[in-house]
Amino acid sequence: MSELPRPLSYAAYLALEAETGVRHEYLDGEAWAMAGGTVRHAKLKTNLTADLSVALGDGPCQAYDSDLKLRMLETGLATYADLAVICGPVARHPDDRHAATNPTVVFEVLSPSTEGGTAEGSSGTSGQAASLRHYVLRRRASRWWRCSREAITGAWCCGASARGSRRAAGDRRGARRGPAVSAAAGLSTSASGA
Repeated sequence: MSELPRPLSYAAYLALEAETGVRHEYLDGEAWAMAGGTVRHAKLKTNLTADLSVALGDGPCQAYDSDLKLRMLETGLATYADLAVICGPVARHPDDRHAATNPTVVFEVLSPSTEGGTAEGSSGTSGQAASLRHYVLRRRASRWWRCSREAITGAWCCGASARGSRRAAGDRRGARRGPAVSAAAGLSTSASGA
């Protein structure tokens, strides 16, 4: 591929992804290739996706894995979150039919290299999306860090949560259900107006 222009337009970013087949994060005219994850990272994402899919069921909120690109209209960020929940119909970016613009919850499983660069998720570019109600980070120290937007002022409130409680009796896996799944599971009820 020829040298990329700087700053990179969104159209050039889309062409870059189409030509290379590599996912990139895009912000402020720059694109960064996204690295692959570790075995632990992949397992955490898989478990979270499975738990959320079961918890959300066929309700108005649905879980999407990192194959879905998110575009934050407020900041211009395009990224592939580890997991996102969207309540209601998926709103697509007018210039990129593969990008959703209305995530309700974004989940990121942090690696040692990304953990230091995320300021609790609340003030980052993802956290500025108007549709976003929760931003949940999984730290490597076996704790969830959850940020929620206050309904009236729009201010973010963040705090660490210990591991969740045991699943309902009868779950043969006996795994733990974290606060992230519990919070997201409550979205189906609130999104339907019940």
